[in-house]
Amino acid sequence: MKNLMEIIASLNLSSDIKALLNTLVTPEEVRLAPTESDNGTKGFNIYGIQCFNKAQLMNDETFSALYDAIKAESHLNLLVNHSEDYETPLVWIGPVSRNKQSTTDKQSLFA
Repeated sequence: MKNLMEIIASLNLSSDIKALLNTLVTPEEVRLAPTESDNGTKGFNIYGIQCFNKAQLMNDETFSALYDAIKAESHLNLLVNHSEDYETPLVWIGPVSRNKQSTTDKQSLFA
């Protein structure tokens, strides 16, 4: 758990974001887990929010407020992934990517 606390501290979360996270993870089935990408980006996942899809997740008042608060911070990012690997949507919170791909690069990935 120490690693998770260090990651949360390093992300410099506002007190509003911390309060929203605390509310979001209050139910027993919701949990946080630290993550580190191949390039060393550290963040954390939120598992077990009781909803069936991203639309339902965005309709949750607490999650919607958390989403808006994180998007308002220029140094933070929030991603939602809902694949067949997870029963509920997976939420990742971490720093904004420092890897600035050009629009051309991104378009070529999906061409």
